[in-house]
Amino acid sequence: MISVNNKAMENIVNKITEFYAKVVADENYKVKFEEILNGKDITEATDEQLEKIGEIAKELDYDITLEEAKEFIKEGEFQLSDEDLDAVAGGTNKGKVICKGEDAGVITVYVKE
Repeated sequence: MISVNNKAMENIVNKITEFYAKVVADENYKVKFEEILNGKDITEATDEQLEKIGEIAKELDYDITLEEAKEFIKEGEFQLSDEDLDAVAGGTNKGKVICKGEDAGVITVYVKE
């Protein structure tokens, strides 16, 4: 596991948040993501599942390492409410990712139409 400072963690959170917004906005990627997790919550994903999600990230031009994904999950929960998912999937400019943990907060995701 890598040790990251607050700025590095902020960069990881931003990158993963942007990636996830693209996934939920695209039905094909959303289905792939759900198939990989096979009904599990992301916090329960195995290294193999996280690596497969990393492959999807690469398809969308995001370089997310296994270590970054694990650090992201370790730092807090990555949760979007149904309302937030609808906002991101609908292409509106609202959405929040709630990250719980030390130095965590609410991140607003803006999706360009």
